[in-house]
Amino acid sequence: MAIERRLRSRSWVALVGAIALLCSTPALANDPCAANGAEQPLQLAQSDSGISGTGLDGGDDSGIGGTGLSGGDDSGIGGTGIYGTITAFGSICVNGLRVHYDEGTPVEVDGSAASASSLAIGQVVAVDALTHGGESGELTARSVSVHSLLSGPITGIDERAQMLDVMGAPVEVSAEAFAHAAQLGVGSRVKVAGLRRDDGVVEASLLTDADRDAPDAIAGLARIEPNDEIHVGGIALTGGGVPEVAAGDHLRAEGRYFVTTRRFDVQQVSSMPLLSSDVARLSVEGFVHEIGAEGRLFLPGVEVERTSLERATGAVDRATRVRVTGSRDRFGRLRVERLQRVDRPKLEIDTMRARARMRAQRADRPQKIQKKANDTRPTRVDILKPERPQKPIRPRPPERPTKPDIPTVIDDAAVRDAMRR
Repeated sequence: MAIERRLRSRSWVALVGAIALLCSTPALANDPCAANGAEQPLQLAQSDSGISGTGLDGGDDSGIGGTGLSGGDDSGIGGTGIYGTITAFGSICVNGLRVHYDEGTPVEVDGSAASASSLAIGQVVAVDALTHGGESGELTARSVSVHSLLSGPITGIDERAQMLDVMGAPVEVSAEAFAHAAQLGVGSRVKVAGLRRDDGVVEASLLTDADRDAPDAIAGLARIEPNDEIHVGGIALTGGGVPEVAAGDHLRAEGRYFVTTRRFDVQQVSSMPLLSSDVARLSVEGFVHEIGAEGRLFLPGVEVERTSLERATGAVDRATRVRVTGSRDRFGRLRVERLQRVDRPKLEIDTMRARARMRAQRADRPQKIQKKANDTRPTRVDILKPERPQKPIRPRPPERPTKPDIPTVIDDAAVRDAMRR
């Protein structure tokens, strides 16, 4: 009887579990963040205690289901730092994580205060979020910062490669964005959001028109060249506004780009971390950059602890777009717990403002004047040109008389006399 009661109990548990799975499937299917968080795992970490919904290896049971981030406790102390591309709204989806926000959430766009309504799909953002424990595992944004990599003139259009040069930097864009940029032409000012590879190429996720009166701008990881020049994205920063920075610092510089010298004259520069040092958990999307003679490894906004990265991948691949999840070590570096290969998101390019501008330009063009029905002004008189006189027909010359045939008279007597001789 005891065995029978135990079997019945297990049957009820299995039935309840099946019902729960069936009930949860539609919710997952309707989750916009799950739909846009497609990923291909390279290699899991050593632990098998994966967290539901992401495969993140936690090491304990404190992980939050559906987010892939370890909560630690229910107070949200320490927070979560997220850096990646907005792929959907609901509230916002970044790195496959659903982050709630409201109109009161502090938002910045390239260092300037903005409203939550300025957020758009394709923007690359840094989110400082609180993690709430429990079964829901919700993330709530404490602040959202939008970051653009380039803002300045188009300096080249390569139709064969379907690529742009913005202030001399190579930019890969979608077919729609390329057609829009080609229509604007070289010299037009655009703003580029995306992720920069280690070779300097930017994989753009959003291309918008830049204000004409705004200064040129460039952002990214600082590299110190042997001649002590500071380069960001392959562009040299010059001028008195360049501060003393360390290799790997995130810089945002404003000024003017000179096409002839391929140099950026800095008027104002800021060096601030993308992700707050106060957050304990991190989810960062980007490309691995190796900077400096020591071979230090960086993702956007944070240095990566090399040993944990090599343990997760077996080798450092700087050409693959990855999403890394982990925690900070005592030196502030990102200790990798999970690394995933992610495909470049297919995003619609924001061309609404450009189309509105083109409509305004068409409206400003002078319209062709149509003649009114009651207009009494004299109409144009067509002047007929006189016809040219025909050339006289030259008479044919008279035919020359033919030479008459004169019969030849043969003297038979002369012939006979010649033959006798």
